[in-house]
Amino acid sequence: MRQALVHRVLPMVLSKTRAQWPEHDRPRWTSFLQQMWGRHAAQLRVLEAVADALRQGGLSFLVFKGVPLAATLYGDPVWRPAADVDLLVRPDDVDAASRIMTALGFTTEWSAWYRRHHFHLIWKREDASLPSAVVELHWDLTAPTCGVRFPLDSWWRNARPMRVGNLELPVPALANWPAYLAWHALLGGTTNLAALAEIRHAMSLLERDGAAALAF
Repeated sequence: MRQALVHRVLPMVLSKTRAQWPEHDRPRWTSFLQQMWGRHAAQLRVLEAVADALRQGGLSFLVFKGVPLAATLYGDPVWRPAADVDLLVRPDDVDAASRIMTALGFTTEWSAWYRRHHFHLIWKREDASLPSAVVELHWDLTAPTCGVRFPLDSWWRNARPMRVGNLELPVPALANWPAYLAWHALLGGTTNLAALAEIRHAMSLLERDGAAALAF
């Protein structure tokens, strides 16, 4: 199980081997999976509140990484727990989106210098009315000084709706996932089994659906 944790596949391994759990480990592992479900449920509630507010504000957005990735590649959201909620907005909408996040009670720390040299803001909120969660509000996928750029016009143009629980969310098309997943794995400094499996699974789905080309 230690290696499963290192390679970020522990929730999936535990779920698939539940019948073989040693009796003395059952309470601990059951509690762990319940915590993963609780985290996912809390993130969906946060995502619903933020998505509704952005829509009411007339802002376009995409949900990417954690929630849609789990739904697309894993089926069971517990198998791919996410540390935060990732949203992409258009660069010209960052200020308006930030005002919406502030109105929802989220806070962030940033400066004009940070905005010029980075590509997302980290928003946090903790109170009784909305579960604790971290929302990363992106306007790009890499820093301005980074030599790697992604075709955001393709991300926006080819976005599709996805139903996750009771939510219908705009997400990137599958063709946009493999290159970004590969970059994100390298950016983390380590290549674990989960990252490699996600890239391969995304490629397999594209092959199955007969996608004409990847979007780089």
